[in-house]
Amino acid sequence: MGRSLFKFLLVIPLLLLATLFFNIRSDSATTNQHYIYKSGLGEEKEEFDTNTFLTLNVCMFRGRMPALFGGVTAPVAERSERLAHFLKKESPDIFVAQEVPLESGAILFEDLKKQYPHFWIGISPNSGQQESELFVASKYPILGDPIFIAYPEDMQRLYKLPVGLQRLYLKKMVKRGFFYLETEHFWMVTTHMEPEDQKICCSYRARQLRFLTEKMDQVSASSGKPYILAGDLNIKRTAEADDEYSTTSGIPELFYDFYTEKNPGFNDMTHTCTNLMTFWVNKEPVPTDPRAQNEIDDYVLIRKHHKELFKNLDVHLLTNTYDLSDPQEALSDHRAYKTSFSFD
Repeated sequence: MGRSLFKFLLVIPLLLLATLFFNIRSDSATTNQHYIYKSGLGEEKEEFDTNTFLTLNVCMFRGRMPALFGGVTAPVAERSERLAHFLKKESPDIFVAQEVPLESGAILFEDLKKQYPHFWIGISPNSGQQESELFVASKYPILGDPIFIAYPEDMQRLYKLPVGLQRLYLKKMVKRGFFYLETEHFWMVTTHMEPEDQKICCSYRARQLRFLTEKMDQVSASSGKPYILAGDLNIKRTAEADDEYSTTSGIPELFYDFYTEKNPGFNDMTHTCTNLMTFWVNKEPVPTDPRAQNEIDDYVLIRKHHKELFKNLDVHLLTNTYDLSDPQEALSDHRAYKTSFSFD
């Protein structure tokens, strides 16, 4: 999200509240170092004629942070219920979400457990202590333990805590990385990469993407299965020749980007994130530059050498997650991508 993250450091609550809120030792939960697995009541999908998934940054931070960062004012619990109705209508086989801390993941699980049989929440290097704020729900049978890999320390920006919080938070709270899940025919990968658009963060994002690509290329080669990457990469595409996407990100060289190929412009129907609600809620001046009002941050990407394996590929941007004429009803400050494809 394109807002200053230093506000984030001033409003971090104790993660102990998360474990008090959600009993991770319930009968349907399994924990390991990197995530909490929860089994839902939904039926597994046995047929693989058509595969679908949906990715959305849901902006379900704690407390006032959704309003500070995204201008999203409706409570998480209310938005979670509406998101469940949204997903029931769209019916993706896999749902991957970003900006979902542990307790928000618990709320989402309760609202989605009738739709999906498998959930992973609290995904991080040390579940319950640090967070990547990734969330995954799947209808597909489990073929092995999913994996979370943290980006190396030198690929992540270091945020210093205010002096009064340093004794409470001895570890970095947000630890970014990527999570991958195996299905019968492909690997599903999601991530939320370094935010902010300073030059130093552009470098972090480029290195994070190449690190992810190197690791997943190895997984793909050893398994014989392609992978598809979806999430909030925070890589800015403005449809200008010198934008981050075109110059430093690595996306054009490494990946096939179906949606950008079909929709190369920057306009009201292609941006994936809005900053306008944030400006309005926080009573900040609204920039006149449309590329400061809205952003293209979210992507669905396939490695170029895997392109031909994905048949009937379609990536559709769902624009109904927020309506700027009625911002109080926004599900998020991001739009969702729904993707469908098949294999021979």
